[in-house]
Amino acid sequence: MVSPAARPQRITVTGSAGAIGEIVGPALLKRGHFVRGFDCRAGLDLSESVVGNLVDAAAVAQAVTDVDTVIHLAATPDVHDFVTNLVPNNIIGTYHVLEQARAAGVKRVVLASTFRVVGGSMQDGAFATAATPPAPRDYYSLTKACAEQMGNMATARGLHVIVARLGWLPRTATEANAMAQTPSRQALYLSHNDCRNFFIRAVEQVWPVHPAQLFAVVYVFSGDPACQYDPSPAQAILGYRGQDVFPQGLDFPFTLPIHRNV
Repeated sequence: MVSPAARPQRITVTGSAGAIGEIVGPALLKRGHFVRGFDCRAGLDLSESVVGNLVDAAAVAQAVTDVDTVIHLAATPDVHDFVTNLVPNNIIGTYHVLEQARAAGVKRVVLASTFRVVGGSMQDGAFATAATPPAPRDYYSLTKACAEQMGNMATARGLHVIVARLGWLPRTATEANAMAQTPSRQALYLSHNDCRNFFIRAVEQVWPVHPAQLFAVVYVFSGDPACQYDPSPAQAILGYRGQDVFPQGLDFPFTLPIHRNV
């Protein structure tokens, strides 16, 4: 864990009742920050909570008022209807978060994205950098690619935006078992512990150091040496580098299964 926060901040975490939000919110609260949760359902006890929907601009405005940083985790994940679920929550919702944050005078927004945004570019052992062009292969990743571009556009209106292309964080023992099946899946690992440490860095690190550097894309994984996603921007910009190797750093008990040849 990084050293104690030098200056407590006011932070809004959207998706605070979700799998990552329930990791990030309490970690920031424990470090002395004011943490306001925003979700469509009640979650863990934080400094404050706003229950609302991303498509409701007024509810989003209430959630981001009078804070220094917004961590935007809320989204509809994976396989859902594009028109009725993915577009309203992941595209229109992100638009509301960025616009209301700008109007409220928020300086930094951390946008949660996914490594899958560049999935179509990862053929034949490719190595992904921040310059690797987006090539989504499913509609969820497409909405995240769009959210990244909206974040880039928002810098012209004064926001500092960090796009976090997150690795695979196992939410349950079932997901951990799926990850355990192959080394290639384990190379995508993001532990609960490393996830906490990344978002602490994303809030507390002084950035940007240059006035023109208002937008950054970083990959967020744990420490598997076989990972094919460039860790150097996260380290250079935020001082973050993943430490765990699967299954280290999980918040639930898990033992690697023993594979026997038969």
